[in-house]
Amino acid sequence: MILRDYQAEAVKATLESFQTNQAVLLVLATGTGKTVIAAHIANAFTGRGRILLLAHREELVFQGQSTLERVTGSHSEIEMADSWAGQSALFGGAKVV
Repeated sequence: MILRDYQAEAVKATLESFQTNQAVLLVLATGTGKTVIAAHIANAFTGRGRILLLAHREELVFQGQSTLERVTGSHSEIEMADSWAGQSALFGGAKVV
């Protein structure tokens, strides 16, 4: 998935900020591709433990899962209502929830 210039800059700036900070907040307007940007940031952290992305609407949860799988090329799981993510990545659970 090709990023727009401002999205690539947001990913780069966020990853650079994690070099010196434990927590980073990225704020973008509606329709600017926050899900795509989050997926690229998550992709940079795969292999370092499990990653949890949060969303407040069911539509955004499923959109996020689809985008994550396209960007990372690996399976992700959903933890929502009657859907439970695997307990451990060592036993088949996804690295991204």
